[in-house]
Amino acid sequence: MKNILHMVVTSRLSGAEKIALLICRSLHENYNVTFVCGGDELNNVAREYNINSEIIDFNSNIPKILFGLKRIIKERNIHIVHAHDNRASLYAYLVKKIFLLDITIISHIHNCYPWLEYVSIYKLIDMLVRNRFDASITCGSVVNDYYLKNAKYAKRKKIYSISNFIDVAEIDASQKKEEINDILKKFNIDKSKTIFGFIGRLSEQKGLVPFINELAKYKSKFKDCIFLLVGSGEQEQHIRELINKLDMEEMFILTGYQKNVYSYYSIIDIFFLPSIYEGLPMVLLEAMALGKAIVSMNVGGISELIINEKNGILIESGNYNKFIEHLYHLKNDRKKIEKFQENSKAYVKEKFDVRTQIPKIERLYREVAK
Repeated sequence: MKNILHMVVTSRLSGAEKIALLICRSLHENYNVTFVCGGDELNNVAREYNINSEIIDFNSNIPKILFGLKRIIKERNIHIVHAHDNRASLYAYLVKKIFLLDITIISHIHNCYPWLEYVSIYKLIDMLVRNRFDASITCGSVVNDYYLKNAKYAKRKKIYSISNFIDVAEIDASQKKEEINDILKKFNIDKSKTIFGFIGRLSEQKGLVPFINELAKYKSKFKDCIFLLVGSGEQEQHIRELINKLDMEEMFILTGYQKNVYSYYSIIDIFFLPSIYEGLPMVLLEAMALGKAIVSMNVGGISELIINEKNGILIESGNYNKFIEHLYHLKNDRKKIEKFQENSKAYVKEKFDVRTQIPKIERLYREVAK
């Protein structure tokens, strides 16, 4: 029996956190799993899945964080620490070295980080610690290529590409008509209009501010549409103020943070993702599993999911004018929407389901723990 610790430094459920929790609850019974996160909200989600979990205040001072992590590793006799993203990976490395712990560290890379393309403090830290991990996982083939291209210092034999994945059956079963009707009533959503939907963090990474600024130039073309933004983040207030300033309040509905987002997908006709950078977005996997037509910027590993004009539309990174043009044409093309819906669902079920990907994770655990 191997004892595995999955660690995220955050307190809310987002893409990397979803993957961590899905791995925790999908591993074979030969693995005993502990989940460590940064706050009550995410801890409660873990416990709803009957995952052993603990909280560390990752906003406290570094010694307190490391002593807390050491305690958990010692008490639970952890063999492998699976750390999600750079900060968690760095803490895992520091606690191993400072306290001379006999643990294996796997670092999970969840994004195509722009800072890899130039000299930065983040890249220097990555350069110092990357090859000291026992293995690193990139969240897809495109992310893997991007990382190796920009991190020449990384030992290729220690880098493994395992694409993000979802539980298609669980997502299918999550659709509840009562919840969907409650959402429509709560936010007074007019289903006679075309609903464009975004689900995720309202952060600079997601490109919503330049998207909204560009959309304002063409708002007369979208009078029969609603743009539904589900999520919260550091740009939420700025986005609300921008929408008001541009006199677009009637076009947008912002729901704030929602714990269970699956029912929101059912309301959406076309899912859009105007991101500046990404890894392999869980929101796209979820949207595709639920048969949504998608328009997305071609950044990060998204081209691994979207085959242009077959199961969605890919737009050159940063071209918000073209992005909005395709939204306009797609909303008026019911035949194309239906084609994308059908192809999206089939593609995700075949290539990105938990049942095909978890064996790859378990194989890596066996390999690095030898």
